[in-house]
Amino acid sequence: MKRRSGWDRGLKLEASGRGLVGHAGAVLLHRAADRLGLVGQLRGALATNPWRLDRANVLVSLVVGIALGARNVRQAELLARHHTVLWGEGASDSTLWRMLGEIDDRARRRIGRARAAVRVRVWALLAEREGGFP
Repeated sequence: MKRRSGWDRGLKLEASGRGLVGHAGAVLLHRAADRLGLVGQLRGALATNPWRLDRANVLVSLVVGIALGARNVRQAELLARHHTVLWGEGASDSTLWRMLGEIDDRARRRIGRARAAVRVRVWALLAEREGGFP
């Protein structure tokens, strides 16, 4: 499995009512993408530059924003910034647009292969689990 990004280190569950996180589903979706290797696979599929935000995490944050109901890039940016405490500085809407503009046909094929590899891993994990899909 690829190296995880580690944004979820130190997360814990409490019932105290302090430190609540809105949109807790975002945490689960992003963590699942990270733990199942999707972020790592996407990191290999997308262009990298040490002076820019991690494009894999930016793309996953955009997808999580859409899953939470964002209807445009600006709303996805606002949702990502809402979760800054969890996975760091979110991408601005201009960075999101720039990242999307960098995804050409070749990158789309690499993203497709990354998704397929993770899908195989998920099905293998489910096959190993007694009772299959929970």
